[in-house]
Amino acid sequence: MLVLFVLCYLRSVKDLARLSLRDPKYIAVHEHHEHSTPAQLEQSYIVCELQQKINILFSFIKAHRNKKVLVFMASCKQVKFTFEVFCKLRPSTTVMSLYGTLNQLRRVSIYDEFCKKPSAVLIATDIAARGLDFPAVDWVVQVDCPEDASTYIHRVGRTARYEKDGESLLFLLPSEEYAMVKQLNDKKIPILKIEVNPSKKMVIYRKLQSYCAQDPELKESGKRAFISYVKSVYLMKNKDVFDVTKLPLEEYAVNHDSKGNEGNDWRREKRLRELEELKPDSGDEEDDELLVKKEGGILEGIESDDDDLEEHFSSKKPQTKIAILKKAAKDQRNTKKDLPEKTRKNRSRNPYFLSSLKSDTDGDGEDDDEGEYEKGLNLREAEKYMREADKEDKQRYQERIKAKHKEERIKRKQAKQKDEDDNSSDEEEYAGVQLDVGDNFEEFDVNTLPKPMSDMEDESNNESDEEDGESGAGNRR
Repeated sequence: MLVLFVLCYLRSVKDLARLSLRDPKYIAVHEHHEHSTPAQLEQSYIVCELQQKINILFSFIKAHRNKKVLVFMASCKQVKFTFEVFCKLRPSTTVMSLYGTLNQLRRVSIYDEFCKKPSAVLIATDIAARGLDFPAVDWVVQVDCPEDASTYIHRVGRTARYEKDGESLLFLLPSEEYAMVKQLNDKKIPILKIEVNPSKKMVIYRKLQSYCAQDPELKESGKRAFISYVKSVYLMKNKDVFDVTKLPLEEYAVNHDSKGNEGNDWRREKRLRELEELKPDSGDEEDDELLVKKEGGILEGIESDDDDLEEHFSSKKPQTKIAILKKAAKDQRNTKKDLPEKTRKNRSRNPYFLSSLKSDTDGDGEDDDEGEYEKGLNLREAEKYMREADKEDKQRYQERIKAKHKEERIKRKQAKQKDEDDNSSDEEEYAGVQLDVGDNFEEFDVNTLPKPMSDMEDESNNESDEEDGESGAGNRR
């Protein structure tokens, strides 16, 4: 009982050893090593704002789509939300998620699938930091800062196993950099600060806002992820690293909601909505194009202007008729000087282009070339032309439907007539059939049949009536 009481107040194994042992020897895994992590593990970190993490993560995955990457986040809801968003963005590689709220069979299935694939991205919580052996992991990316240096070691231990090479990347906020790097240095973890190449970074949070506005469930998932992250930071014990009051929560909330500060500028939003799809990658890129490894220096140029969006987004969304007409008018104006005179006059008859803006300065009844294509597109004429074309299409469609119905009626009538003709021919054939009864056939006389009982009773009644009549007459005589 006394031993249990003492053990309750012991804080570590060292206290127990000092209590019960004499001159103990301490044995540690990395006691006499220069570093606490494997020598073949290359470790680095970047400093970025909270709202830029998802942009950098997506850019990293696009730049390393042929690698096997393990991504760590703080909470299950963050993992789920990021997985759903990346599935919509399609980063040209397999994306999977692993977190604690999944059932055991599902977790085992995801683990086996990730181990078998030569290249994939697994977004997970600390459930994947211990006890799981992921073979051939190339990168370990820690989007959210680990709780302490020991958790960091467990996370990066998923790569560079069995004398294999590996790399790790840690995302740190400006408020987390000093205290966390100090902890890692105290644990003898060599880590190098690097920068992000701004020209290779993609901006996806506007696209993310569009998805949240279209899908209410995704928006609610983003809100839950935001709340869970803030809660996890608040519950951390080391306040030197995790200070919730220093988080840019308003800017970070923009990534998880459909409303942002830029929503008032409708022209800018319209332009961003037109830039729907990401441009496909042009071949394989080197791993260090996104990450620039330099000693010292703070991450600069992380923000991208709106003009840089053109490099990463393309308008592959189906264009409207008005957009097509405007593009045709623009091409017309650009090439009008290179066209011969006859071709230009023929194209001027197209109702898509302005007829009211054509000028006849010479008075010869012909339109001058300078006034033909000066303004380009006449939307009213184009709308009128398309409306008439729609009417013609509807009329032709109705005519085809009527012709089809008429053809079906004729076929049914012909089929009915054919059935009637077949029945009449069968009756005629049956009527013309004669039976061969032989030479000794005698025709049957119907009169030879016995009379029915009712007829016999009637005759007997008549006979009795006649007898009664005769007897009555004799009596009168």
